Amino acid sequence: IVKYDSSKKGINFSGLLGNAIEIWYPASGCLYFTDGILSGVGYGGDYWSCSSYLINDDIAYLFNFVCDDIYPLDNLDRAYGRAVRCLQEY
Repeated sequence: IVKYDSSKKGINFSGLLGNAIEIWYPASGCLYFTDGILSGVGYGGDYWSCSSYLINDDIAYLFNFVCDDIYPLDNLDRAYGRAVRCLQEY
């Protein structure tokens, strides 16, 4: 089970995919395009996917978490400021 690490402020997915590689997502927060306010730093994080939402190209998929609540396939307007996480494929 994935748990939010309050001391390191993020989520560690290590070992969940059958390997010991560390997969760390820091709670980097998010930026709202309506008012430019940075929110959620230290307890939540949003990370863009490379895939656009099937119905509307102005919307994209993202991985989202707030502490222990994880939303692996959320979607949001692309105007919102979210992090991009580069991952190496094997």
